[in-house]
Parts: sequence; structure tokens; C-alpha cells
Amino acid sequence: MELDQLPEHLIILGGGYIGLEFGQMFRRFGSEVTIIQRGARLLKSEDEDVSDEVAAVLRDDGITVLTSSTPVRVEPAAGARLRLTVRTEDGERQLEGSHLLSAIGRIPNTEAPHPPEAAGIRLDDHGFIGVDEYLETSVPGVYAMGDVTGAPAFTHSSYDDYRILHANLIRHQKASTRDRIVPYTVFIDPQLGRAGMTEREARAQGRAIRVGQAPDERRRPGHRDRGDPWLHEGRRRRRQRTDPGLRGAGQ
Repeated sequence: MELDQLPEHLIILGGGYIGLEFGQMFRRFGSEVTIIQRGARLLKSEDEDVSDEVAAVLRDDGITVLTSSTPVRVEPAAGARLRLTVRTEDGERQLEGSHLLSAIGRIPNTEAPHPPEAAGIRLDDHGFIGVDEYLETSVPGVYAMGDVTGAPAFTHSSYDDYRILHANLIRHQKASTRDRIVPYTVFIDPQLGRAGMTEREARAQGRAIRVGQAPDERRRPGHRDRGDPWLHEGRRRRRQRTDPGLRGAGQ
């Protein structure tokens, strides 16, 4: 994000939401982009039809998407470039690029300057702070939240963590993460209007979905509760659509 030049050919390791968002962004800027995904499809947490539609959109943008491909080694190439060797289903192949972006995971910042272990706080095998369903660490009265706990890296989940801690620390309740619905999404353009299913179809399949439940923090005393503003905005947008084939992918 601090580059002062446009990559000629950006090679991205990882087909999750970070890799795809940066991939499409730099492709729109004019870079050649290749995405390497170890798994058989992009966005492994999504339904297969969503993953397939995302891959189709990216390929339409001119992005090369290689799935079932494992990086083997990276080495310098001529002209200050790099050469990446990947193992595919058809054997090894080499790719040359100007820049390499690794988007295959996160490392928690729990080593310096004050490691939590020095205070007796237990870390898991990957270095994340271990918490229970109430976000309390192994030290009673000490809580942790956010990416450092290995929680889903989304604003929605972070907001839920904040509400849970607020309830437990300020109101002395026992708010829990047990029933939290974790959202997974990727922001691409165009939006996946034809992927996914309608609310009626989701309910018919018995899927656990939540529609229009506004958090208590949005309700002010004496204020008429008009429901979830995001839900109303979604309904307004749906009414404006002229293509009957378009269906909301976010429910």
C-alpha cells in the first residue's frame, strides 16, 4: 500500500479476500496480475457457486487465476525481477513478475515489546492469545479481542467483540461469542448480483440467517425503532433494480 510505482506484473499468493481485493485493484490500475491459490477454488469459506462466479469476474478483468497450485520456491530473475516456481496438476511451471504479494495468513504481534506470556497469558500454537467464549484470557480478569485472538478479521466481528467486552466488564454480564454469526465477504466490482440465493430460498433450505436485527446500541430512548437501516437500504436498492434476474448475494 506504500508503493511509489505501479507493478508491471504482480504475483499474489493466496486466493482469500485480501489477495482478491488487491488483485482486482492493481489490475484496474493497469498491472498484469496472477493469483496463485493452493486450494481447488478461491474463497474456500464461500459456497462453490460464489467462488466460481468470483473467479469468472476476475478472469473477465484479465487476471490470471491458478488454482490447485502450490508455491515451491522464489528466486531472483534478470532485470530486478523475480521467478516463482509453482507445482500444478500438470507439473511444475515458472512465472516471472516484478512484485510478489504474500496474502496467505496473518502473524499475531505478540512477541514484542511485552510478550503476553510474561504475564502468564496463554498463547496457542500459532502465537494468538487464547480466550474463552467470554473473551477472557487464561489470567482471570484479563480480556483480549480482535485479530490478536485469531478471531475472524472483519469489522462486524470486531464490533461484536466490543459489545461482548462492554457487557462483561461494564454491566457484569456473561455475554458470549458462542452464537455469533461470522460473515465472510469479498468486495469486488461488479457485485455478485446473480450469485447466492434469496432470503426465501435460504429459509427453505433451513439455513441459519439473520435479517433486520438491529443491535441494542442503535436504539435510543423515546426513538421509534424503524428496524435495521442497512436492511431498509437493501430493500430500496432491490426495488430500483430493473433486471429481474438480479438477486441479493449478501443474505
